[in-house]
Amino acid sequence: MVDSEDSTASTPTPAAGVVRPPLPQWTVPVVAVVVLAVTAVASLLLWNWVNSLQLKQEQRATAVLEVFKLAASVAVGGGGLFALYLAARRQRTQELELAQREKVQAHAERVAEATERDAAERRITELYAKASDQLGSEKAAVRLAGLYALERLGQSTPGQQEAIGNLLCAYLRMPHPKPRELPEDSTAEQLEAHALAQALYDQERETRQTALDILTRHHPEAEQGWTALPILLSRADLIGANLTRANLARADLTDADLTSARLGFADLTYASLGFANLTNAYLIDARLTGANLVRARLIGANLVRADLTGARLAGAHLTRADLTRAYARANLTGANLTGADLVDANLTGANLARADLTHADLTRADLTRAYLVDANLTGADLARADLTHADLTHADLTDADLRGAYLNDAVYDDKTIVTGVIVDENTKGMWW
Repeated sequence: MVDSEDSTASTPTPAAGVVRPPLPQWTVPVVAVVVLAVTAVASLLLWNWVNSLQLKQEQRATAVLEVFKLAASVAVGGGGLFALYLAARRQRTQELELAQREKVQAHAERVAEATERDAAERRITELYAKASDQLGSEKAAVRLAGLYALERLGQSTPGQQEAIGNLLCAYLRMPHPKPRELPEDSTAEQLEAHALAQALYDQERETRQTALDILTRHHPEAEQGWTALPILLSRADLIGANLTRANLARADLTDADLTSARLGFADLTYASLGFANLTNAYLIDARLTGANLVRARLIGANLVRADLTGARLAGAHLTRADLTRAYARANLTGANLTGADLVDANLTGANLARADLTHADLTRADLTRAYLVDANLTGADLARADLTHADLTHADLTDADLRGAYLNDAVYDDKTIVTGVIVDENTKGMWW
């Protein structure tokens, strides 16, 4: 803290360092006497000099007149010089006073700006605190109002966008337990309590959907994007969320619960979805290029025409997933694709080492140069599939349907199991 005496001393005033002391009252008389004295001495010296000259009467008179003129000029010149000094002094004083007034004005403007800035920051802080408090309300309507207030604040105050984004993400990461199932012999009171809990749960889901809409609407790459907006939704409860066409590129959804979520046409490019639960999720035409889906649960997920180019799906669970016409040129090492639908899927160069493709439907799938070492293709339907240059070393093709499949230049060894393989005259490149 700065005491009041120091604060007062540091504040510039018009008088500080500018006002000069006035000239003493005796200045003008003394200067006049000095000028007259100098004039008199000069006149006397000139008079004596003239007298010492041998001049005629007329010449002497002329010389005396010139002496008086010279003395008068000296007196006038001295007075003029003093007047010029006074004028210069007055001008300098006025210039200093003007400069000091400008400093005072600039200081006043800075103080006003600082005051206005402090007031604006206090207002923003109050609005942020109020909206944050609303998120903790028991009433869904109040929580919704808080969300929209935060969005308006972020739109008008770019400096708060990152903090608002973090708050919304934290809100979505908060636990959101679903009401427990009631036993058949539940009492009327239990049924009523369960109905109330279900209503509150549904209201909270709607509130969370609104928070998600705000985040995706202002994704940094969106038209109304917030540059510093983070989308950090690891472990978030997003069951049944509607994220159709949402922009979630590079979003962190690690271990998030997206069961039955609608993600059709969503942009999940380079998103982190490791260990995420996407059971029965709707991902038709979704962009998952370069996404991290390591050990993600995609059981029964709809991935029709989804782009999984370069995605990491090592250890992912894709049991009964629909990957019809999907671009799955990805790392599927150890993935579980039991019963998956991969009809017309593009798996060119895909890494399917140790993948479980038991009873998977790979009809007309493009598996050119696919890496299927130790893959389990038991009972898989590979009719008319293209396995040109595919590596089937140690693969298990027991009871697989290879009618019309292309196996030209496919790689295999003596441990490749072909027991019960179904072929016909259209199967190309058979090695047996």
